[in-house]
Amino acid sequence: MVFAIEEINSNPHLLPNMSLGYDIYNVLFNEWWTLDRCFTWLSGPKKYIPNYTCRREMKSVAVLTGVSWIISAHIGTLLELYKYPQLTIGSFDPNLNNHDQFPDLYQMASRDTSLACGIVSLLNYFHWSWVGLIVSEGQKGVQIISDLKVEMDRNRICVDFVEMIPVSKLSYLGNRQLNPTRVLKSSANVIITYGDSDFLRGFLFYLRQTLVIRKVWIMNSEWDVILHSKHFILQSFHGSLIFLHHHKEISGFRNFIQTVHPSKYPEDFYLTKLWFYFFNCSFADDDCNTLENCLPNASLHQSPGNRFGMDMTEYAYNTYNAVYAVAHSLHEMLLHQVEVKPIRKAEGVFPAWQ
Repeated sequence: MVFAIEEINSNPHLLPNMSLGYDIYNVLFNEWWTLDRCFTWLSGPKKYIPNYTCRREMKSVAVLTGVSWIISAHIGTLLELYKYPQLTIGSFDPNLNNHDQFPDLYQMASRDTSLACGIVSLLNYFHWSWVGLIVSEGQKGVQIISDLKVEMDRNRICVDFVEMIPVSKLSYLGNRQLNPTRVLKSSANVIITYGDSDFLRGFLFYLRQTLVIRKVWIMNSEWDVILHSKHFILQSFHGSLIFLHHHKEISGFRNFIQTVHPSKYPEDFYLTKLWFYFFNCSFADDDCNTLENCLPNASLHQSPGNRFGMDMTEYAYNTYNAVYAVAHSLHEMLLHQVEVKPIRKAEGVFPAWQ
C-alpha cells in the first residue's frame, strides 16, 4: 500500500495538487473488535458515538479491507450506512458478491474460474488418480468440490475422502476437528486443500503438531502467504504445489523492499516491531519507538526464513491495484469537476459517497 501511495504522490499527472494518505487499523478476528476499529476510525479514538465524529477533519474517501471475507462482510454492513467505497484485498468470495447487501463493495481479486481445470491437468501430468480433498465449508467449498468432481469424472480420477472444515469467527478454536488419523491412514498420496485465510487459520489449528509425511499437497493461492510463518509445519508441507494467479512484475517494488527501514517510516509502529523481532534489536530506555543494537544494513528481504520475498504476494498485488483504483477514481472526479466548475479552495477532497 505504501509503495503504491508513494508512486501516486510522485506522479504529477495523476493527482496534481493532491496527495494520498492512509490510516491503518489492526482488526482482530471477531465481530466486536472489527466494529470497535470501525468506530475508532469513524468517530475518533476517544469516544465511540455513531453518526458523530470527534475529528476536526475526516479525509478518508475509501476503505481497503481484508484479507478475511468475514471481516470484510462485517465492515461492509456498517459502512453501507455511510456510503463508503470498500475495496477488498482478500480472495474473491461469492458471499461478498451480493450487490443488494454490499452495494459499495468491490473485490479486487480474480475469480478461481480455471482452478479445477488446472489441478486436474496437474494430476493427469503426474498420473495421480487417487486423491483426498480438504476444503472449507460454505459456498466456496461446495463450488470447488463440484468443479473438481466434474473434471475428475471426465479424467477418471477418484477421491478417497473429503473433509470439510467449518469457517466462522471461531474457526481457529475448533468446534469440530479435522481427523488427522484419516489423513495419515489414507492410501491417497495426494491431498488437495482449498480455502481462504479463515480456512487456513482453522486448518493449521486442527493439524497442530501432527506430522504428515509422504503426501503431496496441492494448494490454492492463499497458502503462499502462510508458508513462511511461524505456524508453518515444514516437514508436513515441504514440497507443496501451489496454484497462484499470474500477474506482471511491478517495476520498482524490489528496490522498495530493499530500502524499507524504520528510520525511513518512523511513524510505522508495526515496521518497528518487525525490526525488533527479526534483527535482534532492543528498544531505547527512554523511547519505546527507538531501536538500538540492530544488525547493520538489515532489510526486509534478509529477514529470517525469507518471510518477506522480493516479489509481491497476491494480497499485496490486490492492495496495489486497490490503491490505484481509488487514485484513478479521484482523477476522473477532478477532471469532471474542472469541466463543470472551477475548483474552490474551500471544497477540499470529495465526500466518500461521491
